[in-house]
Amino acid sequence: MEPTLQAIRHTAAELLAFIVCKFFPDTKLLSGGADELGFHYDFVVNFPEDPYFITKIEEAMRGLVKDEYPFTKREMMRENAAELFAHRNQPLKGDLVAAQPYNIVQLIEFGGFLDIAPPEYTEFTREVAAFKIFDVENITYYTPEHGHFPAIRISGIAFHDKQQLKKFTKQLKIETEGDHRVLAHSMELFVCDENMSKLSCSWLPKGCLMREALLGWRQKAINKMGVLPVITPLFLKEDFLKKCEALPVQNFTVEIGCDDSDYALSSTVSETHAALFASKTRYEAELPIRFSEVKEIYNEQVIKTRLLGMLKTPSQLIDFIHSFCSPEQIYDELIYWLQFIDKMVNIMSFRCQWHLFSRGEKSVGTQRQWDQTLDLMRKALDSCGLSYVQESHETAFAGPRIEGKLLDLLGRSWNGPELAIDFQIPTRLGLKYSKGLDQKIQPFMVRCSVFGPLERLIALLIEKDAGVLPLWLAPEQVRIIAVGQNQHSYAKELLVALQQVGIKATCDLRSGPGAGALGPRIHEVECAKVSYALVIGDNEEREKVVNVRKCGQKATLLRMKLDDFIQQLRGDPTFSGPMIEKSTIEC
Repeated sequence: MEPTLQAIRHTAAELLAFIVCKFFPDTKLLSGGADELGFHYDFVVNFPEDPYFITKIEEAMRGLVKDEYPFTKREMMRENAAELFAHRNQPLKGDLVAAQPYNIVQLIEFGGFLDIAPPEYTEFTREVAAFKIFDVENITYYTPEHGHFPAIRISGIAFHDKQQLKKFTKQLKIETEGDHRVLAHSMELFVCDENMSKLSCSWLPKGCLMREALLGWRQKAINKMGVLPVITPLFLKEDFLKKCEALPVQNFTVEIGCDDSDYALSSTVSETHAALFASKTRYEAELPIRFSEVKEIYNEQVIKTRLLGMLKTPSQLIDFIHSFCSPEQIYDELIYWLQFIDKMVNIMSFRCQWHLFSRGEKSVGTQRQWDQTLDLMRKALDSCGLSYVQESHETAFAGPRIEGKLLDLLGRSWNGPELAIDFQIPTRLGLKYSKGLDQKIQPFMVRCSVFGPLERLIALLIEKDAGVLPLWLAPEQVRIIAVGQNQHSYAKELLVALQQVGIKATCDLRSGPGAGALGPRIHEVECAKVSYALVIGDNEEREKVVNVRKCGQKATLLRMKLDDFIQQLRGDPTFSGPMIEKSTIEC
């Protein structure tokens, strides 16, 4: 059976760690593995700046592949494994082992090299057929025992065969200009300034308009579904998080002067939405009860991997929906939200792969609960006509989960929309609703995110069509370009007329020797991906018309009256946000 791509990439990371330790015996191992970008491993090592040394590492890794080492799986008590790594002069790896949440730790060994077992890996080293190292970067690593310290991250890509690697490398060179960070700079959407923050980027006014358009469309749609908006605290009492068995974000614990409690930043809103459900007596006739909240969360696991602009950032804006329902309503809720998510995917024209995650070795809930809800999820996916992959290596803990992975232009998959059932929180918080005279029944809790991380969704959107957006999403639909100062008054009249009918328009009134020629100003409009440019000179002002240029078209499209242009623009099917009627998402 052919290994999965993730297994190959996890294995490539282990080969890399083996060779770096071989070349530099004093190397201290940290962590590594596979991600959406390929594979990586972090080390504390004095790595040479010679770029040719990367070639030597790749050659040595190919030697491991030819040696066909088998991987041996070992299981040890957590404390014994930590002592073993410390004995091997790998104290940092020992600390990571000691921090594992389980008493039994799985290890792998090959050629005398020992490491924590990745989630999946190949049977032999020979199965890593094609790989290439792309980057060596200085990073800052953090552990509770040692705080922040400098480290080296070596990153690469791996595939099943050399042809796939060659195709990816070629495509990567082509798509560099279409990188969302390059496009966002020219479109003035956001700025990623590491001197300001490595956790998130700063949104510029046009980027804020695009965010508002997406969130506004979502809000209008879910309002028709009876979803109730809520706002919950950013920092929560640690005692409350422990009661929910939720893991607070490390390093974000604060002491508040108002009481003796410690407060922590939570990485989700599931606990608070469940607490809101429990804040009053609930009755069967009220169900389902649906809460919605859009909130910025911090994913501390992301900071330990490679970041990539808005595609992968520790701070993420997530749209959360939690539905509390009776056992008889679960299937309808799954259908309800799957259809809505699928509509969103189709509206945005994303390529999406659906994955179903089942029970892992460590999980909550009874086997009967898992079997019943997994069966309902399969039926819901089939009913919606969605083909999916049943994940065997990556599993779920709190309940079964459906995840839509969005594909970028390079074929890389990114976590996107999600639909899951949570067994843990309703049990931990003792959620109940009243049925009949004296029955108290625990509701099922369905978690949904329509967009997934909004930053990632926007990055994929602008990369997909090289920054050209449908009119309803475009933050600048029209730019009026006045050729000279004589046209300023006419340009301002046009601007007011456009804005009065809800068109997002701006004016370029630059004139004089330093303003630049007309050609470069039109080129700026093209780079900014403005949907339309209206060019006005003496003739246009005298005749009260505009020259219309559409984004991506080199020649003037039409010369027309402003009212005719407005009618044409508003008649474009992409001008108004896509409508989703309530009836179209009911099962």
